[in-house]
Amino acid sequence: MALLSCFAGGEGGFGQDAFQRSPEGFKIWGHTGGLLYGPSALARRSGRFLASGLDVNGVLSGKVDGEMVILSPQQYLQIGSVQEKPVAEQVLFKNGSVLVASVIGVGADEIRVQSRVWETSTIPMSLIQGIVFRPAGTLSERQVEIDRVMQSQSDFTRLIFNNNDFIDGQLEDAVGDETVALTVGGKSTKVALARIQSLVLAQLNQPIDAASRKTSPMIAAGFSDGSRIVGMEMSITADDVSLVVTKDFSLKTKIRYRGGDFWSRLRYFRPAETSFRFLSVSPPFRVQDSLQLPAFATRLNRSVSGGPLMSEHEIHSHGIGTHASSQVVYLLEPSDDVFRCWVCIDRTANRLGDAVCRTVLLDKDNRWKTGSKRFSISANQPPVSLEVDVSGYRAIGLISSSGDHGTTGDRVNWLSARIYSSGK
Repeated sequence: MALLSCFAGGEGGFGQDAFQRSPEGFKIWGHTGGLLYGPSALARRSGRFLASGLDVNGVLSGKVDGEMVILSPQQYLQIGSVQEKPVAEQVLFKNGSVLVASVIGVGADEIRVQSRVWETSTIPMSLIQGIVFRPAGTLSERQVEIDRVMQSQSDFTRLIFNNNDFIDGQLEDAVGDETVALTVGGKSTKVALARIQSLVLAQLNQPIDAASRKTSPMIAAGFSDGSRIVGMEMSITADDVSLVVTKDFSLKTKIRYRGGDFWSRLRYFRPAETSFRFLSVSPPFRVQDSLQLPAFATRLNRSVSGGPLMSEHEIHSHGIGTHASSQVVYLLEPSDDVFRCWVCIDRTANRLGDAVCRTVLLDKDNRWKTGSKRFSISANQPPVSLEVDVSGYRAIGLISSSGDHGTTGDRVNWLSARIYSSGK
């Protein structure tokens, strides 16, 4: 079954105006390092990319300076960039999706929402981890709140108020709009949505972690309202769009609606990871964090400050956030061939931040060998593209040490760290 099906407009494409919402064109990130196209110091080719079609197999076609260019999913890692400016509440799915929508009702079995992108108005509670009603003003603060909700293992539903007080109880069916009803100490309590900072649902079973969630290749799409949806497939016809989040639930909308169309809201797309895996979907084998700054512990898919992984220009959904000096070790599979990533100082770090990085490889005789030569990174500089042949090795180590200015601001991000395998 195709993971992406597009049939609107022309031969399997979605029309000439798709993805053309930015005057400088969409940025297309390549597998082998840097940007394939786009206004950036990392651009490997000049000109802007204006996409004109995306077929059933994920083949992207478009023009650069009038020249037709065709890219297969094996040639690009993602289209565009994650948008991180939520315009409403954040509904957090157990599979890691974040749907930005106005929450108008919360019940024991479902929530009712209004989205700027999707027509779907009800979501089963069984899919939801929680809701952030008042997203914070900064990226780091928003991510900290999301982490607080996603990492909950409570047997009770928790309401966290705007002043950070909270109550625990059992969620009831909604009595009316704009309220949440809880049974607390045997008594029913109604709370207005306007008073709630976030809602964390009871996790009667062990929460699904990132490793167990990834049972099949998933696509990812980001939208102008700040939503980031992870799904099994996206089916597109001349009139409708359906993004399959789980086998039992899909988000649906019309291609065109009053005031705009679906493509004007799309900001980011990542095809299914059929040829590679992100290291950060599973925990590392071993981590040694900075001895000087133990508070800045290594984090997966986050910077050490708790915010998203950011380079000079971009936000990355996957990667490993560390603080020099540190070591992160991942075990390799016999079929693994190549490790690739971009390495930089996090955009939020002090301007004096700098580090020296390298990779090492563990061979079959349990001896560590050089994977890549040492290279330096500094704050406010473009990421360094890294590619390492890992075939025949048992493990890879990502190593960073402080540069010329001590440990100040040495927040090292290993962006989109991933392994490509031959499948043999």
